[in-house]
Amino acid sequence: MIDVIKKDNIVVLNIRQSNATIPFCFEFEKECKASIDDFTKVLVITSETENFAPYCHVNNQNDCIGLINTILSIKIPVIAAIELEAKSCGLELISACDIRICRKGSKFSLKQIYDGIPFRGLTQILPRLIGKGRALDMILTSREIDSTEAKNIGLISYIDKDSAINKAMGIAESISENSAPIATKFVKEAIVNGVNMPIKQGILFESDLNIILHSTKDRSEGISSFIEGRPPKFKGE
Repeated sequence: MIDVIKKDNIVVLNIRQSNATIPFCFEFEKECKASIDDFTKVLVITSETENFAPYCHVNNQNDCIGLINTILSIKIPVIAAIELEAKSCGLELISACDIRICRKGSKFSLKQIYDGIPFRGLTQILPRLIGKGRALDMILTSREIDSTEAKNIGLISYIDKDSAINKAMGIAESISENSAPIATKFVKEAIVNGVNMPIKQGILFESDLNIILHSTKDRSEGISSFIEGRPPKFKGE
């Protein structure tokens, strides 16, 4: 079961437990697509389950790839808040998020090597996050790492000693309050797509997005609000 909580322009998906009748990957995709609208600026994913994400009981493993592709295709920032552990499928899910926050003492590992290899794209995502050598180490040895090591290698962005979700909501609110919706999406697009381009091509891509942004109504609103000394009222147009 996944609870959907909306706070202003922030959507929180809280994973509670596996639905006995619907595989988790299908339920997650459905809730992601249904809960995000044109006014949503940030998506926060958290979990009350020990392993962050329950195992997907499906006949075709390719069906589970859609879960990761769903996250990767989201145009707004996605924040993962890990309170306990993220192992195997849980680690695969959080690795697809843009910002990952955990509570101190959280554990991370991959166990798929015992019966195959990761099949939701982690052999491609993890090296891009922590480097080829560290990714090989985690996947081939299945060793467990703690929150401190996870942050040191770049798997985790922040550690909070008390509450990952509170830290995540603070960051989400900062993004929501300080960023125009189109600009937020363009920043993510420039970084996510540009990092796989030669740097000169990436800079041109950034410039193209900036030119498009200058033609939006939100940019005019930003200039007007600055001149008039009032908070901007962005509409995502």
